[in-house]
Amino acid sequence: MAKKAKTTSAQLRRGEVIGGLIYLPFYVMLTPMLISLIGEGLRMNLSVYQLNVITFVVNFIAIVLIFHRFLFDSLCVAGHQFWQFVQTVILAIAFYYAMYYALALIYSLTGVNLQNANNDAVTLMMRNHRVPMLICTCALAPVVEESLCRGMIFGTLRGKNRIVAYAVSMLAFAILHVWQYVGVYTVWNLLLVSVTYLPAGLALAWAYEKSNTVWASILTHASINFITAALLFV
Repeated sequence: MAKKAKTTSAQLRRGEVIGGLIYLPFYVMLTPMLISLIGEGLRMNLSVYQLNVITFVVNFIAIVLIFHRFLFDSLCVAGHQFWQFVQTVILAIAFYYAMYYALALIYSLTGVNLQNANNDAVTLMMRNHRVPMLICTCALAPVVEESLCRGMIFGTLRGKNRIVAYAVSMLAFAILHVWQYVGVYTVWNLLLVSVTYLPAGLALAWAYEKSNTVWASILTHASINFITAALLFV
């Protein structure tokens, strides 16, 4: 009897793609708005920190419910090719930091002074609420963002056009981190801040493509966030 071939990649089901597309506007905008409205209705005065933590948790639960089969299949792929998985994550992290510091050097040499409100807000909450924010940024957020940006967007477009898949997933990842500050900062500042997220978008998409499992990009994302958080307390 022939041996059953091991799974070499995990594919999104049609229902998962539809579910992800339906939930995307909730992740981008509607979930925090609904949580705020519910809090007001219950006469709860939620702080920015509380609103963010609840939003992280709600998004995580929703994404796991929508993509649970894809996430499980992807975990099986990682297990079947464990050492390739580990090597891919290590290379992706190194790849990201090489690009990030190269871009930082260019910005420094050209006198670019950025105002990254997203990083500032997360840093402030991290300093005041270390453990909950570590869980949110290093465990919950990577699963949510990688399932949407890499699993759904990149994975769906890759079969049609690989370059477009990279470009769209990278731009979506950048926009998700800056769109809420449109009108608060100049367009030029938002554009330059968006560029700083492109190295991560590229490294994370590469990790997913190279390993054929979204858990490589999830672990890479979680590692980058953890290193960034750890540096705050050095």
